Amino acid sequence: MNKSILLSAQNLSSIGGSEMYHYELARELNLKGYNVYLYQYNSIIHDIYFFNKIKEFCKDIFLREIPADFRPDLILTSQPNPTLYILSKYRNTNIPILSVIHSEIRSEDPIIDSRINGYIAIRPTIQEMLIEKYKLNNVHLIYNPIDLSRFNNTISKKTKYRPIALFVGEVLDNIRIRPATDFANTYIDKQYEIHFVSKSRFYEYDSNYIKFHDPHFNIEYLLSMADITGGIVSGRTQWESIAMGIPHVNYWIDITGNITDIELIKPGDISIDLFDSKQVVNHVLKVFKELL
Repeated sequence: MNKSILLSAQNLSSIGGSEMYHYELARELNLKGYNVYLYQYNSIIHDIYFFNKIKEFCKDIFLREIPADFRPDLILTSQPNPTLYILSKYRNTNIPILSVIHSEIRSEDPIIDSRINGYIAIRPTIQEMLIEKYKLNNVHLIYNPIDLSRFNNTISKKTKYRPIALFVGEVLDNIRIRPATDFANTYIDKQYEIHFVSKSRFYEYDSNYIKFHDPHFNIEYLLSMADITGGIVSGRTQWESIAMGIPHVNYWIDITGNITDIELIKPGDISIDLFDSKQVVNHVLKVFKELL
């Protein structure tokens, strides 16, 4: 009988970094023959298109509540509220539980509980935080999963009048507004056309230089236009860009959104195989196997 795995998170029905993380895990686990179930702590579906995309790979999706008689073989949980719910529901079981930490910036303080068998950090700075600040010793570095059949350097480039700089992320979010503003100013000065993927908008710039796109699933087609991309704290856009052969400006920030460092990442600086969804899921399953 195929094993079942429960993935849980605050929100799984909009297009963001955490949501795409779970989409890629669900897709790859489904391909490996696992029965994938998703639990969303939030009862609201923000993006029905994305919700239906992720639903393709799942046996079921639970909103807000998990049925009383549901008992998976493995649990991978993210973010504080869903993790606390999972712990309350499965405390008196021996189901292996791994907790994924997606950020060192906000809303991602780990739930420390003896019932959690291990932690997954999606980048080295998070792993360092969990070990140094929280004194955890069961932390596994497993990177963001990227579908390399979608994100690669074989997608043809489009002819453009000006070079294009693309920044992905909500520009008026308090942790992104300074990086987004710096990115716009830097590349306008260099005569680039600036594209943002963001629901929120800047209005103080000439629309001849600044273009906005609402967040959407097929981001690879926007990336294929770009000559350089930008984002914060080594997020998934960085690695999607590198996989497509595009350099990326990574803004390191503190918890208030102040820029602490700006780093240019070039294709070849790190092996993109570390982010291959197949390898990421294999690594996660290896950790689970060691717990059984």
